[in-house]
Amino acid sequence: MNRGAIMERFSIEVDRAHRAGENLCIAMVDLDHFKRVNDTCGHTVGDTVLSETASRMTSVLRPYDSIGRYGGEEFIIVFPKCDVAQAFAIADRVRRAVSIQPVRTHWDAVTVTASIGIAEARPLMDSDSVIREADNALFRAKQGGRNRVELPNDQSITQQPDQAGL
Repeated sequence: MNRGAIMERFSIEVDRAHRAGENLCIAMVDLDHFKRVNDTCGHTVGDTVLSETASRMTSVLRPYDSIGRYGGEEFIIVFPKCDVAQAFAIADRVRRAVSIQPVRTHWDAVTVTASIGIAEARPLMDSDSVIREADNALFRAKQGGRNRVELPNDQSITQQPDQAGL
């Protein structure tokens, strides 16, 4: 999805989650050092990398999750009916799918990794607040060394990603 479509989907899911008292999480995904790909290999290769990366992410999501490009090399993933531990597990699966092997392009094979920030849409939180929280977690993932998943400062999970049952 493009930015408008994913933001509309996110808004609908926030309203639904609040109305039904259900969990909802999002992930902000940023491809690490992507500017280097465009600068070194060119924008055509960059487009190929973005397309392949989006396909890899989509392939490991649940059928009712939504993903869309937020801007540049950033994506948002919407996880309906998903708590923080489940979102963390899925996001880590996404992270591994992105980096499992280099993306083959006409120029060369390009290694790609992703940093991911998770946030939960808690009661009375608006969409902008959830995005801000996910973006802050993404910043922590970047500061922590990249190619990792982070939660907001005030949240933690009790299960490891491979134990969340997803």
